[in-house]
Amino acid sequence: MTRARVTDKLRLAGVAARPASADFPIAIPRLLVAIHEQRPDLAERFDLDDPEGRAGYVTWCLTEGRNDYRGIVDLARVGVFPGLNEPDPSCATVDPTPVTGLMRLAWRARDDARAAFPLPEATEAFVWWFVLHGARELGFDDLVGPATRDDLNRPMLPSDDPDTPPITRVMGYLWRVRPDLQAAFGLQLADMRCRYVRWYLTVGVREHDLTWLLTPEQRDWLHGAWPGAPGSGVSNLMGESWSTDPALRERFDLAEPSGAAGLIEWWRTHRIPPPGSGDSVEQAGVRQGNDDFATGVDLFGYTRGELGIGEDVRMLARALATTGVPHAAIDVRPDPSVRQDDRRLDGILAERPCHRAVVFAMTGVETVRVVATRGFAELRGRYVIGHWPWELPVWPGRWDGAYDLVDEIWTISRFTHDAFAGRAPVPVVIMPPAVELPADHGRWHRSDFGLPENAFLFHFSFDFLSYPHRKNPWACVEAFRRAFPSPREPVGLVVKTMRAEHGSVAWRRLRRAAAEDPRIVLLDRTLSRSETIGLMASTDAYLSLHRAEGFGRGLAEAMLAGRPVIATGYSGTADFVTEATGFPVDYRLVAVRPGQYPGGEKQHWADPDIDHAAARLRQVYEDADNTRLIAEAGRRHAEQAFSPLAAGARYRERLASLGLLDPDGR
Repeated sequence: MTRARVTDKLRLAGVAARPASADFPIAIPRLLVAIHEQRPDLAERFDLDDPEGRAGYVTWCLTEGRNDYRGIVDLARVGVFPGLNEPDPSCATVDPTPVTGLMRLAWRARDDARAAFPLPEATEAFVWWFVLHGARELGFDDLVGPATRDDLNRPMLPSDDPDTPPITRVMGYLWRVRPDLQAAFGLQLADMRCRYVRWYLTVGVREHDLTWLLTPEQRDWLHGAWPGAPGSGVSNLMGESWSTDPALRERFDLAEPSGAAGLIEWWRTHRIPPPGSGDSVEQAGVRQGNDDFATGVDLFGYTRGELGIGEDVRMLARALATTGVPHAAIDVRPDPSVRQDDRRLDGILAERPCHRAVVFAMTGVETVRVVATRGFAELRGRYVIGHWPWELPVWPGRWDGAYDLVDEIWTISRFTHDAFAGRAPVPVVIMPPAVELPADHGRWHRSDFGLPENAFLFHFSFDFLSYPHRKNPWACVEAFRRAFPSPREPVGLVVKTMRAEHGSVAWRRLRRAAAEDPRIVLLDRTLSRSETIGLMASTDAYLSLHRAEGFGRGLAEAMLAGRPVIATGYSGTADFVTEATGFPVDYRLVAVRPGQYPGGEKQHWADPDIDHAAARLRQVYEDADNTRLIAEAGRRHAEQAFSPLAAGARYRERLASLGLLDPDGR
């Protein structure tokens, strides 16, 4: 049995993808490049080929972008952000600590800092400004690396008392710049030095908002037993605060047990202790090994979204259920225009992953967005699978950052497999999906949609979010009109769309083409799943002259309903629309034009032969007996290949082979 190899996704995502520049020592990690690639607004604002653009983008990421993308903070906190916490070679200093990339970013982000501290001349003063003011004001305190923290907390002198921490560099600097502290604490005496340390740890860090700089040893001291009331439960933090507050001293007599108990109770109600060290992504509740998670699968996807890729995650869950694989689903919201009324997975929804394996049932680009937004903690120690659709021959190299986030890719066809397999650094496995028709789809009839009862109806359905140039509805209209030039033949074409932009060129072109022939019915609205399949089943044949499909769920559903399928003989549909099961249409390869499909640069797809498509329409219409035989063969193939049970068996077998299921398969 192969053991699942879980990669350190955070470290992969932190590998430098764009170099640092001479005046900005921070490189751009792969994750940040992947975010940039999917955000046109950022691509327009920051040119990553320009050093100034790179510096501006990193600045945006760590000031504004971190509010939207938790993954950016994860990279910074665990030290896999190249140059962020490493010395800036243009600002050489060792006292108190070298200027780091993070500090240089703060300097770049603040006009007042640049004016007050010209670098490299004012390096030392700038470092102290960053420590005492800039880090907290910019929200960078949680990003300061351990080397900088260690430098600032390096002891100036040995500890004068084994029960009191030593004076550190930051304590010494604070004493030097505050005359009131110099007057209150004469550091020539050991007792005064200890008193100053205790003041700093209980009062000073709060006055200067430096709790972020406390070391684990200092935190331990704060919560340790106060020697002024041994055995009482009063901590050093409580006791030292009590000793400097006349009101507390008058209210609670710590010489009495009741006084100590009263102080402790008051403290719990009124005071907030210094924050704990906090969980980094390395320390979060997902740091355990793969075997510590519950067996099963968590599915990220558009669980309620009424669109094809939403059906992908719902069918994944359906297939896993048929074979008893434990699973849950995490809902991801798609484009706001997508209706969110499919509730079939509501009973298994979860807020966060809880199983050994995670499947992202969405595009690779969207996987980047979700992980960058939610952060890496949920993925640590889990085997992550990208169930990624894709509709062109090659996955674009500029999106390779998505590979960092998965341990394996499941593809829905041979065509999609080949698109990923050439570049992917992880296993790529063909996993044909489950396809199932809703049980109540038969209650819908032509009259429900205003369709003619006595015509032979061809049907094509597509979503404008799936890119009209790829779906190519105009070819369907043209093939139909060539096949049936005479208006006297009792035939029709139903083109079902949704989410059309009625002001777009694509919609106006389609509407004009349909308006020229009254036999063409154009329906533009979102239907329930039952209605959508009911509409398809109430027609006589399914037509799709697409330029490319990753799989072709609509065609597989039509085959499952026993309808003859006419389709471009290219891409994912070629796996199941063959001469034995359907009516494939000839094509020639053409270049994807600019703006027709994201990632289409220097790629090609199919241009279906309209005359051959028209001949196929005539064949289906005229040769009823042969059409019936082929449609029945298509139905049998779809039942065997795409049933939830068959797909579930494939999923279970693969998960078991990776050791992600218990020995009994659960």
